[in-house]
Amino acid sequence: MGRKLVACAGHLHTELRLRLLKSLACYHEQADDRTFYKAAGLLRRAEGAANGAERASLAAQALQLMGRVPAAVDLAVVVPQLALLQAWDGVVSLPLQVQ
Repeated sequence: MGRKLVACAGHLHTELRLRLLKSLACYHEQADDRTFYKAAGLLRRAEGAANGAERASLAAQALQLMGRVPAAVDLAVVVPQLALLQAWDGVVSLPLQVQ
């Protein structure tokens, strides 16, 4: 009887470990998405910035964040925003990082 309980507990432990590993991978993907959305928010703030220095600073911060999570970057959305902000270095460098 004791061996059956130990065997069941071992199976439960393995199943729990596998579920936790899957959750952990999902958490990291969500962290990348959060970083991307934070960077996208910085780009939106840059669009509304009053002066060019603030606009350039916010765009640079956004590019730095997007460089950390290239797999989460949506180039179809970001590149036109960068062009609108005249952040030409980002228009060129970001697609190279993402690929």
